[in-house]
Amino acid sequence: MQERPLNQRDLLEDFRVRKVTLKDKTKKVYVAGSGPAVIVMTEMPGISPHVARFARWVRDVGFTVYMPHLFGDDGAVPSTLSTTATLARACISAEFRAFSANASSPITQWLRALAALAHTECGGKGVGAIGMCFTGNFALCMMLEEAVVAPVLMQPSLPLHDAAGLHMASEDLATVSILRHSTSVASKFPHAVDVRPSITLGPAFFLAIAILPCARWRGCKG
Repeated sequence: MQERPLNQRDLLEDFRVRKVTLKDKTKKVYVAGSGPAVIVMTEMPGISPHVARFARWVRDVGFTVYMPHLFGDDGAVPSTLSTTATLARACISAEFRAFSANASSPITQWLRALAALAHTECGGKGVGAIGMCFTGNFALCMMLEEAVVAPVLMQPSLPLHDAAGLHMASEDLATVSILRHSTSVASKFPHAVDVRPSITLGPAFFLAIAILPCARWRGCKG
């Protein structure tokens, strides 16, 4: 993969740009690669050159990346001003309940629908979901979608006011707990990454390594 400068705007020209309508809401989704699908949910303040580089790492080890626009200026180099402004808008958005410890952000319903769509389009045993920082907890909520078999939480930061909170509705958490301990579910994806929500993961580079065991999805589209 050609190295791109991380201090310049990333044009994202190697991604296919799609307008995807789910749950009566249309969002831009950047898609690249082939193989089983992985949903890459960007950190704050958006799809920066660093996030795009990570998405390419995932693509290049044999996955189809679905990277939805959730906030910010796609491809832009983050600055203190842009990060502050984007975070402020996200905190008051109805899609993100940034200060709710016991409630799931409504955006996770759309993301679960995206995972189901991606699984239909790409096949394989299931879909991976990677959340970063502001979107870290979303990967846990996405376990409610049957197609999601490898959720990865990177430094989940919500709710912003409660470091011990999971940013997840109690009924959703109960369902995830049942799924987590289900023998049938465990046997369905024995190579999925096991991440407990109380653990803070390292840099994105280590996430790229973490999902490599799931490369066995490749060639399993039947």
